[in-house]
Amino acid sequence: MVVSFEHHMKLDLSGYPEPIETRMHSLFSRIVSIADYYYSIISGRVYQRTRLRANDARNKMLRDSGTIYAPSLMKAFAVLFQ
Repeated sequence: MVVSFEHHMKLDLSGYPEPIETRMHSLFSRIVSIADYYYSIISGRVYQRTRLRANDARNKMLRDSGTIYAPSLMKAFAVLFQ
C-alpha cells in the first residue's frame, strides 16, 4: 500500500502526493519509482508519446540522480541495464 501511495514522489519529496510530514519515503517506493518511469519513457504513454531508446532513457534518468532519484539506486539500475 505504501509503494502505491509514494512511487510518484521524487527524492526531494516533490511530485505527488504531497507528503503530510517531511520524511524519507520507503526503499521499495524509490525502486518502483525508477522502474515505473523507465518503463514509461521507453514504451510511451498517453502523456509521453515519444519513446526513448533504452540507453537514452537511462542517461536521462542518470542526469536526474540526486534530485529525483536516489543516486545509489540509480547507479545500481544503470549497471543492470547497460
